Amino acid sequence: MHSLSLLQTTLNRHHNPFVCSPFLLHEMLSSVDAKLSAALEPASASAARGRDSRALDGSPLRELIFECAQAVARHDLDRSLGILRYLASKVPEAGDAGERVGAYFTRALACRVAKRLEAAGGNGPEGDHSELLASLRIPDAPSQEEIHAAYLALNRVTPFLRFAHLTANQAIVEEMEGEDIVHLVDFEIMQGVQWPPLMQALAERPGGPPHLRLTGIGSSPDILRQTGNRLADFARTLNLPFEFLPLVAGGIEQVSVDMFSKREGEVVAVNCVLQLNRFLEKGPDSLKAFLEMIQTLRPKVVTLAEREANHNQPQFLDRFGEAYRHYAIIFDSLEATLPPRSPDRVTVEEVWFGREIANIVSCDGADWVERHETFEQWREIMESAGFHSLPPSTFALAQAKLLLRYYPSEGYRLFENDDCLLLGWQDHPLFTVSSWH
Repeated sequence: MHSLSLLQTTLNRHHNPFVCSPFLLHEMLSSVDAKLSAALEPASASAARGRDSRALDGSPLRELIFECAQAVARHDLDRSLGILRYLASKVPEAGDAGERVGAYFTRALACRVAKRLEAAGGNGPEGDHSELLASLRIPDAPSQEEIHAAYLALNRVTPFLRFAHLTANQAIVEEMEGEDIVHLVDFEIMQGVQWPPLMQALAERPGGPPHLRLTGIGSSPDILRQTGNRLADFARTLNLPFEFLPLVAGGIEQVSVDMFSKREGEVVAVNCVLQLNRFLEKGPDSLKAFLEMIQTLRPKVVTLAEREANHNQPQFLDRFGEAYRHYAIIFDSLEATLPPRSPDRVTVEEVWFGREIANIVSCDGADWVERHETFEQWREIMESAGFHSLPPSTFALAQAKLLLRYYPSEGYRLFENDDCLLLGWQDHPLFTVSSWH
């Protein structure tokens, strides 16, 4: 018997995922947002402040930013500071997509120059760089509450996270068909918005639901407790036998196999959404040890979601150029679907993507943690660790296509691969989801 698709079970038990209406999908997704996110959502990050200045043409702005990056790469502080001061007075914070992404890369370059000046113990040939940073309105590092708010906003306004969640969930449901005790291990559960559709699919499984145990890993005991309570309440409405097992860890690299309360007879599924890239800064031995730890859990399926980008290049200009291309495409997608002053758009750009841009451009060494890789590299890593890919099912592809009908723009596109599904904007893949055993 084929496994029921997640949207199939969620949308009033429709038999074929191709015939579910966009209206029903909209209802389901909106309901999940309302029940599991809105009530406990932290305060949004501060909105960007507009600036009265002449908008620059996209092409000259990009050329100036790349010229500045080249000056930074060759340690030319005079030229770097001169271009940055010019850009600080000209780049609008609330312009079009090209201007907005340019503003974040300008900020990131300014932070890199400031770090270099501070390391040298002076302010450089052009005077006090603190004035430059202030003129660029570089915000303080976001709090955990602001990061969680940005995560929820990203989940609302783009299909990227939902695509990752639903595609991973579909693989888990299919692999867990017929199992009596299912143990999910989620590395970085956040608010748990991934799991209600899967819980509903399991609750409506022919022959009755399994007993579901969910180990949620996170750094905040309070957020884990709130997430566990919400999911337990949701499970009760489904009559789904459910246990939530919180596991507090400062980072997934701190998790060890003896922290899991595995039981006899249960079947394990491991979920890693935007997590494995965190190990790239620590070196191949750290990632190898983590994958070996996962193997000791003997999971039936491991689901991965990662960026389709190469931000792990050691040469600064190489990773700068790749990052600019990647985030310019993402900002284009936000502009096509959200108004310029949308609070959600500002939150996602500043707290989520802006934070990533700042890390990729301004940091080196152990501080540089946003080291994304392409699927080809992840496939090589997983296969060398002894994992084998599971091809995405026709149900996974069908529900991914249906999901995109929920969003107002036709620019989002699916890319099929024998080993994964990719979601992107126009002709550019941006996110990839794969499953392994």
